[in-house]
Amino acid sequence: MLKVWYLDNMSRELNSRTVEDISRRLAELLALPVSRLKVKLEPSVPGDENNRADLLVSAGNFHFAVEWKASGQASAVAMAVRSIRRFVEASRKKLIPLVAAPFVGEVGQKLCEEADVCWMDLSGNAHLVGVGLRVNIEGSRTSSSARAVRAVCSRRKARGLPVGC
Repeated sequence: MLKVWYLDNMSRELNSRTVEDISRRLAELLALPVSRLKVKLEPSVPGDENNRADLLVSAGNFHFAVEWKASGQASAVAMAVRSIRRFVEASRKKLIPLVAAPFVGEVGQKLCEEADVCWMDLSGNAHLVGVGLRVNIEGSRTSSSARAVRAVCSRRKARGLPVGC
């Protein structure tokens, strides 16, 4: 029972930390002020409480169902694609499926695009496509926060200190 409570609270903590970053990034991509976004945490499909998205974000006329992954590895992105497609299809609303991660690599990008799922990362890359929407930005390799974490870990390793990274 304690393990379930811990995992549930970790999920909420992760969402609370990333909601602001995801919202800010979407607002930048859509050239909207963050105040014009409406965000709903962990919405579920009516009648199916187990079918959830991490976020619903309404930005003007665009409504995104967002699945967040802490890793942009291909396996995590593939799971997110399946999950968000299932949510969008079951919701019967005009939602744009979106996978978000700190960094989405080429394989993850291709998985999303083949499944008609939009993707964005917090490193500055994005592929958002919908009716009246087309944003395609590529080229950034990693986010500054990811670089900062790697730099701290590298310094700790060089000194022979324990590394929790």
